[in-house]
Amino acid sequence: MVLASLAYCAGSSWLSLKTRRAVVRGGIYILLWEGSVATYAASAAKLSISAYGSAFVAHALPQSAPPVAGLVPSALVLAAVVVLASWGAARSLARTELP
Repeated sequence: MVLASLAYCAGSSWLSLKTRRAVVRGGIYILLWEGSVATYAASAAKLSISAYGSAFVAHALPQSAPPVAGLVPSALVLAAVVVLASWGAARSLARTELP
């Protein structure tokens, strides 16, 4: 779950540096995409951070819903999201001119 939280934080950091109204866009992503589209469409769940985070829950609690991917692929995808989003945020921050 820590890796999923880091993925959300890194993605939010990158989004806040790249767009205006990042809170609104992040809220739309969480509510619409994670909450409804990725929950009901199996193919869209592969583009959801929470779907990969749920693999860790499914590993700890076998009676939970089946995950989109296994434990190792989920960890690799979340680690890739953390690395790429952190790199993008650091690059955007380096190019930002502060007053």
